[in-house]
Amino acid sequence: LCTVPESALAAQFSGRWDHCLQRDAEGRIFWDHSPAAVLPIITYLRACSIPSPEPLELPSFAGKDELINLEVRRLVNYWGLSSQSRSTRWEVAADGFWRVTENMAVVQTTHQSSMNRMVLATSGYSSGRHAWDIIIERYEGKGHGYNVIGVAEASVPAMTPDNCPGTKFWGVYTDSPMHKIHGQTLGLIKADWRPKTGLVMNFFLDMDKGTLSLALNNSIDAQVLFHGLQDKTLYPTLGIGALKPNVYRAIFDKPLAE
Repeated sequence: LCTVPESALAAQFSGRWDHCLQRDAEGRIFWDHSPAAVLPIITYLRACSIPSPEPLELPSFAGKDELINLEVRRLVNYWGLSSQSRSTRWEVAADGFWRVTENMAVVQTTHQSSMNRMVLATSGYSSGRHAWDIIIERYEGKGHGYNVIGVAEASVPAMTPDNCPGTKFWGVYTDSPMHKIHGQTLGLIKADWRPKTGLVMNFFLDMDKGTLSLALNNSIDAQVLFHGLQDKTLYPTLGIGALKPNVYRAIFDKPLAE
């Protein structure tokens, strides 16, 4: 199930969401899908795990039953197994506290509490330079909660209290004004940097230099938030769900100027 490492299926069974997976009375993982649709996908993944000098292309899975064919195609796309669906995107919601829409780019809180749910992208970065945007499509203003936006290691806790994302996260606490945050340490970035609906947050991660930087609304005035991030694998991350149902859109894998 983890044969395709950047797929949503691999993320679901990475161990991070074991406590959220639906199980039957005997503790076995339960999928509410037709066995006739799942079995050919499992067979394909098993074949992918066999060493071969030639890449194994995803078959069409065309059978006689059109409804089964439809379910297979939807599962392949939903689990991120096709080459078209393996671009960086948000991981599939595993515990019902958020919803991912519009080609897995938009994250919306669906259940509010005093805890943040950490949502990771499907691709992590351990070398090179990377850029992505987070657009705030809905911001509740006063009492908005304790959302955090930045990068995290895969071992970041699935749930974190308030604005305390722990030591596996580096990023921004969306208070007004914004603060950079790591563990429980806060640092003011700029007094006039305040979150609002429509704000575009431009993130830049240079794993060779070990830096995470942030600009707002495509400004050239990027601020270095953190140093010393080498020798890690970091994923774009949202911490959402505390108090207010904000909505965020991601534009991943932006080209960088040389």
